Amino acid sequence: MTNKIHNTTKFNDLLSLLIDGNILPEQMSELTALAKSDLVFAQQLQEQLQTDHLLQQLSSVDSEKNFINNVLNAIEAEPETADITAINVVPEDKPHNNQTTKIVSFMPWLISAMSLAACLILVVTFWINTPHSNQDEFAATASEQQDTGVAIVVNVVSSQSQPVFRNGDSIHRGEIDLQSGFLELEFYQGARIKIAGPAKLDVIDDERIRLHYGKVMTDVPKVAIGFTIETPNSDVVDLGTEIGVYVDHQGKSQVHVFDGLAEARSKTGSKQLLRKGEGVSITSSNQQLLANTTQQMAIFDEFNHIDDLTQDVLQNKHNKWLALKSKITKDPSLIAYYDFEQDSNKPRVLKNIQAKGDEYNGAIVGARWTTGPWPNKSALNFKRAGDRVRIDIDHKLNEFTFATWVRIDSLDRFFNSLLLTDSYKKGNMHWQISKKGKLILGLSGTQGNTKNKGANHISSPFFTLANSGRWYHLAVVVDPNNQKLTHYVNGEVDTQSPLIKTFSNWKIGQASIGNWDPANPSHKNPIRNLNGSIAEMMIFDRALTASEITELALF
Repeated sequence: MTNKIHNTTKFNDLLSLLIDGNILPEQMSELTALAKSDLVFAQQLQEQLQTDHLLQQLSSVDSEKNFINNVLNAIEAEPETADITAINVVPEDKPHNNQTTKIVSFMPWLISAMSLAACLILVVTFWINTPHSNQDEFAATASEQQDTGVAIVVNVVSSQSQPVFRNGDSIHRGEIDLQSGFLELEFYQGARIKIAGPAKLDVIDDERIRLHYGKVMTDVPKVAIGFTIETPNSDVVDLGTEIGVYVDHQGKSQVHVFDGLAEARSKTGSKQLLRKGEGVSITSSNQQLLANTTQQMAIFDEFNHIDDLTQDVLQNKHNKWLALKSKITKDPSLIAYYDFEQDSNKPRVLKNIQAKGDEYNGAIVGARWTTGPWPNKSALNFKRAGDRVRIDIDHKLNEFTFATWVRIDSLDRFFNSLLLTDSYKKGNMHWQISKKGKLILGLSGTQGNTKNKGANHISSPFFTLANSGRWYHLAVVVDPNNQKLTHYVNGEVDTQSPLIKTFSNWKIGQASIGNWDPANPSHKNPIRNLNGSIAEMMIFDRALTASEITELALF
């Protein structure tokens, strides 16, 4: 473990030197050796180079040439150890010669007239996709994406401050231990079930669950007939449309049919077909029809209150948000607070409610108003390539925090924008989500006389296609005083890393929420629009604490 931590620290330090263009030949050898010895490092190197190369398109040609030359010189000095990053470059304006060309034994093609960063990306990609004995995890990523879930959470009623389940979660095979409240699931084959806590069950697949104890109710349409609830002493097959199953802690079961048909199959081999209004009690030794089913059905009455309880929970969350908003607007470090509430008089203006006048108000372009993460909360939907909110924040930041509520429908682009400054000059930043579901904060800063280069701080993956349509609270904190940068997802620390770049005056300036407008008019404009919705955006000129971020996330 100690060696792994040491290697990780060393790899991050060397990667920072590579990005800055200050890497020495022997350090280049160390970096490539680490990447070859650990496929996780190789993947991180690939991702960092991809991100850096695209961000560097905003930099001057001279700065890119300096970066290329520095790394090329390092490779020239150590040809025998530079195979993972060596390239075959044949400049179009120069004749071929041995000093400008490197041949990699395992690459069957030549790469001509490309920047070194782009070549590094291709070579590292080749390395990652080359079969290795310990590469099973990465071999899977090269194949078509798969969804291993069997159901989706469509409603949660919980009294917990940090609920285990959230709307939009993908449910996989395995145990569900619901301590209290209610959970509603929609299975991929069409069945819908409600679970009342306390309950413990196993999700077997999209057509069967095993209920150890607790209460469940089903809603099974014709297409899902056959959905089965396994109890300690029976299999209950729902033949459509609504049944209730209760298992006590001693394993005794009750089955009630509210509508349609069900078949109770005991472990002893007996079967009982149940119609609307009928019920059966099942023990390990026998099963018998219940005489007074109406009275027995009362044990499921609590399910009738789910809708009311859901509304209560949502209203409480909205009230909590209103109280938090009132508190936050009094924070002197809050520079801009876009609550994404529509102004009926100016529906195409995104108001900064922190300001008394129109300072830092945003201009809505294309994006349309929609429902936010809970009823009574609005949001803007970003779908088309032109959708965005234009802002101009002329405020210098020594440290800062960004926080937002965002729903991700899909990650269609290599970069998917949250908040991007138009330019990428010293002091600018790009906050976005990669196609792999990772948060990226790109910072363009400097230390001393070091050439200006972007440094990208990347989180762990937090989003997959199975969670499309789910709302997330995302935040990033830049803390130069403690030399660290922290990504937060849903109020919890996701990733914390050393702050690679420092700058005395960070500045947003002209920027876009949910998209990107490059400052260089000659630059090809890659599409980086967000496919999803945003319901809130806060910008502070200080580093918020972990407890403050948790409070913002309403957890």
